[in-house]
Amino acid sequence: MLGNFTLTNVIGLVILSVFSGIVTGMMTMGGGLIQVSGMMMIFGYGIILVRPVVYITNIFTFAASAYRSKMNGLLTWRVVAKIIPWVIIGVIFGYIIGNELGDKHIAYLIGFLALILSVKTVLELMGVKQIGAGTENAGKPSDKENTEESIAKKDRDAEDSIDDLLLDEQIYTKEALDEITAKATILNNDAKGVIWFKGLSSIRIKNALLGIPVGFVSGVLGIPGGILGVPLQQHLFGSSLHRAIANSSIIGFFAALTGVVVALTHGLSTGLLTWTTILSLSAIMIPGAYLGGMLGSKLLNIISITWLRWVYLLIMLLVAGKIFFV
Repeated sequence: MLGNFTLTNVIGLVILSVFSGIVTGMMTMGGGLIQVSGMMMIFGYGIILVRPVVYITNIFTFAASAYRSKMNGLLTWRVVAKIIPWVIIGVIFGYIIGNELGDKHIAYLIGFLALILSVKTVLELMGVKQIGAGTENAGKPSDKENTEESIAKKDRDAEDSIDDLLLDEQIYTKEALDEITAKATILNNDAKGVIWFKGLSSIRIKNALLGIPVGFVSGVLGIPGGILGVPLQQHLFGSSLHRAIANSSIIGFFAALTGVVVALTHGLSTGLLTWTTILSLSAIMIPGAYLGGMLGSKLLNIISITWLRWVYLLIMLLVAGKIFFV
């Protein structure tokens, strides 16, 4: 026994935290689902306890991920800073709604979300294959390396230009929006979603459309919200997958920070939570999550977008299968 936890539970929670940290660092879209569903379905904890522990853990995980992304030049703080207030509003509102739902409904929501995102990922993988079909000499290592280097350079150059255009909260003219769209088209196929919102010219509205849903999901389910944050960045702002993942790390950090304040204020004031339980669980999971987040962020710059999607698909199917069929 280690306090109120058996040695088996401690080892299991550490493994869970490391794995969820790796996924969070790589994708910011699956680690929270793994941690929440694992603590609920495997260890039997209720959502009232799970949410603050996951929030506390994710503060450290996303801090590590954001730091690595900043060092790699992928983080765009000037743009993300305008989204954070909307995230905070979404977390508070989502937490209130989440308290009205029971553990069973929360679990079903997580499973349903995992299934939806699995389908989305399959469609994206099919699209990647179609675009890549028929490319000559695709199997040659030298060609692959040159292509990846060229795409990476275009990604950074184009997105830096787009980020500069999106800094001011103003209503853009048709010419300015056409310029943003034109710059986005040189990115990989993930950026094509910017055209879907070509008629939406208010950056303030776009920030709200991104921040509120991300915060709301985080408040209801306890997950970081990157599951929505990454695709919404792609479709609202034309960000590539790697840049969207990097920016979601800092968004997830502030969502988790807000969630901790809200959850602890509610749980401790009502007697539903105790400091001893919260701190004990957090102490078990934080080291593994932190190390996993650092490793995941490093792998983000090594593994290709296609492989990231395959990993994400497998994770979502496992989460959904555990909830609905096991």
